[in-house]
Amino acid sequence: MSALTSSAAALAALEPYLLLAKSARGAGAAKLIEQATSAPGCYVFGELLDVEGIKQLASSSEHASSYHLLELFAYGTYPDYLSASTPGSGSPPLPALTEAQRAKLQRLTLVTMAGQARVLDYGSLALALGLSSSPVQSGHGQPSAGPSSSSAGVLSEASVRELEDIIIEAIYAGVLGGKLNQKLRRFEVEAALGRDVRGAQELGNIANSLQAWSSSAEAVLNQLSQRIVDARSTARRATEQKTAHEAEITRVLYQLYDNALGSRRVADRPPGNRAAGTGEDGDAMDVDADGTAAEGGSMLSPTQGRSRKKGLGSASLARHKRSRA
Repeated sequence: MSALTSSAAALAALEPYLLLAKSARGAGAAKLIEQATSAPGCYVFGELLDVEGIKQLASSSEHASSYHLLELFAYGTYPDYLSASTPGSGSPPLPALTEAQRAKLQRLTLVTMAGQARVLDYGSLALALGLSSSPVQSGHGQPSAGPSSSSAGVLSEASVRELEDIIIEAIYAGVLGGKLNQKLRRFEVEAALGRDVRGAQELGNIANSLQAWSSSAEAVLNQLSQRIVDARSTARRATEQKTAHEAEITRVLYQLYDNALGSRRVADRPPGNRAAGTGEDGDAMDVDADGTAAEGGSMLSPTQGRSRKKGLGSASLARHKRSRA
């Protein structure tokens, strides 16, 4: 399917008729309107309405209907044409549409409805395009884009096929983008060509819509910004917790290693570093290898021990001599 036609491309298709309209008057200007509204790819007409020779048709009793038809193609819809063509409507009669004009006006009607809702059911579309018995209009002459399940239920298969053909042709013409949902009998809008804007009131409505969109977008951006801040804060806390957890694991491992190393040193100490001995009063005591008494005994050096033994020997010898005498 073709890409959506841009407004610039649609205006380029109108450019030849704008050049011709500068010198057109009366019947020539009316004929030019018929050609422009039938031309393929030409879907905007506001600039043509501003040309002086075309403006003069509005006050012409003979060609005013051509001017009103051009206005209809610029701002109106197919239900507007059907309403104006109904006898007793009070509106000036409009020229009969050629097949090309009718197809184009139906596509422009689809564009208008696509700007009102993202989902268009077959019932509403069929009524707006004149495929059902009674056309539906809103209070301002615009076709209703709301759900109409009751009308969708009475559509014949032939009407459904014709409706789908019109939608497909509009998509190929580049004025509409979307998907047909044949199961649910609805058209899901993805994009639509912009139409001409009628006066200050419609500009005000567009400005209000843009302001509402801007406010909505700003609210979404604020929510996204807050979520980003929350996500970063959560990630930072998770990183800090992970770092603290790893530090605690490292501390415990070092403590376990130190405890195991101390126990091994005690178990590996040689037993020969300590020897058993006896104190002066017969109490057992530990004597280090260098002769020093352990706790609970007298502290004697090896020299002091030998001197004491010598002293004890001399005293015994003296007592022995006195006893013999």
